Amino acid sequence: MRALLASPWHRRHSHNTLVLEVVGRRSGRRYRLPVSYVEDQGDLLVFVDEADRKLWWRNLRGGAPVRVLLLGRWQARQAEVAWEDYPAVLADALARFAEAWPGFIDLGLLPGANYLPEDLLPVAHGCAVITMTLPAG
Repeated sequence: MRALLASPWHRRHSHNTLVLEVVGRRSGRRYRLPVSYVEDQGDLLVFVDEADRKLWWRNLRGGAPVRVLLLGRWQARQAEVAWEDYPAVLADALARFAEAWPGFIDLGLLPGANYLPEDLLPVAHGCAVITMTLPAG
């Protein structure tokens, strides 16, 4: 998938998949991962299901610079993670994600419904949302 998204034939998948480049905090190693995303008011949102079983996203906790291969071009972004340690922030991020891509999140939610953040708190357990913004300046 990474090679396809970097090729001239990326257009078929680029509307919902990007390559996220994450640098390991301890190792300094670069990881490139194809992930599904939605765009919401210029931000890129990535939903991480079963986050407690995955490790890569933890490199972004507390904020981190990342690079994304989006629509065939690399660009710098600033990533922030919403996880269970801040449930209200996670619920707000999930509400943004659910509104931008109704039906994508398989949490037993009805597609197309407008959820308030407090509606999502009971189903947010084990999930994380990464919000990637353009760097300031």
